[in-house]
Formats: sequence, structure tokens, C-alpha cells
Amino acid sequence: MRKLSCVARFVLVAFVVVVAARSPARAAQEVAVRLSAELGGDSGLYATGGSKTLLQAELGYAHTVYSFRRGQLWVEGSWTIGERHDRLFSTFDTSLLVQQFTVGARATFPIRPWLVPQVRGGVGALLGTLRMNGLQSGAVSETGAGFTGYVLAGLQLLLPRPWMALHASRGITAGLVLEGGYCYSTSLRYTLSPQSSGDAVQMPSVPTDLGTLSLSGGLIRIGALLRF
Repeated sequence: MRKLSCVARFVLVAFVVVVAARSPARAAQEVAVRLSAELGGDSGLYATGGSKTLLQAELGYAHTVYSFRRGQLWVEGSWTIGERHDRLFSTFDTSLLVQQFTVGARATFPIRPWLVPQVRGGVGALLGTLRMNGLQSGAVSETGAGFTGYVLAGLQLLLPRPWMALHASRGITAGLVLEGGYCYSTSLRYTLSPQSSGDAVQMPSVPTDLGTLSLSGGLIRIGALLRF
């Protein structure tokens, strides 16, 4: 939560800066920073905590590839990161670090210069690192990989301001984006493997299957964007 609060402050400062920069409306590239809440179903892995909500921060880039009568088609890529902590059996501290790397497409349909509905979808790779502290053998971590995809719909609320009359078409546009939808992810499987004690004599140990973790579920995102 502490890291995400820092991200939230960064988003707020970035938004104030780009709004103050003055801008006009039409552009071909976009950089966006979003905060998202993934409202998953049964996680299936108790070690990551009882909460089914995973808060994440997303950094994305998009570029227009085609304009049609009522809108534009964009290609986009993004990196998303989030972390969740818990205490297992009042003894072990656990953390789950999730990262997603995705590419996708988006269609925007301007109603007004400041009001732009959009739909977007994409696919990519999911990495989830589970770490456990407090074990006799020391800290243990394992990274699982999977496939992820998303389908979202939402609104862009742009705040165009003239940069200068002669160069209005070359300015920038800032705004907010609100969207919701669904994120699908294949399950991540984790196996706890104790660290080797070297030459020390110890009882034989075998890896423990912790089960699988599913991050599929509803998704809500809010963020700031900068077009140029």
C-alpha cells in the first residue's frame, strides 16, 4: 500500500503538470499512467492473503495506426505491476509481486473534443513471484508465469487548452481515463522447495505443493494520460 500511495502521488503530480502545460486536442501518440483494482474471484492460494483485490499501477504507450470517420484505431503496449502482503499461520510473512506485459488494440469514438468513449483489448505475459519469510531454511521465493488478456471499455475526459494560436495542431492534450472490464489469466502454480543446508545433516525434505493462484476477475482502472 505504501508503494502504491507513492504511485498515486506521482500520478496526481504528473496530471497537474500536463494540465498546466496547455494543449489542443488531436494527437497521434499517448502515454498513460493508471491505477487499477483487480476484483478477482477465489484466489485458490491462501498464502497470498484473504483479500481478493489486487491493486496495481500501469504504465502504457499507444500510437494511432488508422483514422476513420467517427474515430481512431490505436495499437498499445503496457507494463503493470502490483504487490500484496499477508501473514500465514501468524508465523510466515508472505508477499506476491505480480507483473504483466501486454500488447493490444484500442478504438476511440469522440463525441465531443473533451469526451471520448473507448474500447480496448489485449494479450500478454503474466509473472507472479511468491516470497515467504520466517522459514527455518530462510526466505524462499518462486516465480510462476502464465498468459493474460483483458477487455475494457471506458471514457477519456480530455482537458484541451491552446498552447499558442499558431501552433495549436502541434501541442499536447492531457486528460483522465476511466474504464472497467474483465481480465483473464491462466493459473499460476507454486511449490515450496526448502533451501539446501549444504553438508549439514538434516531429515529428508520434499517440495510442498501450495496449489494454484488465479488472477482472473473484474477490473477497474483510473489514470492520467498525455497525448502529443
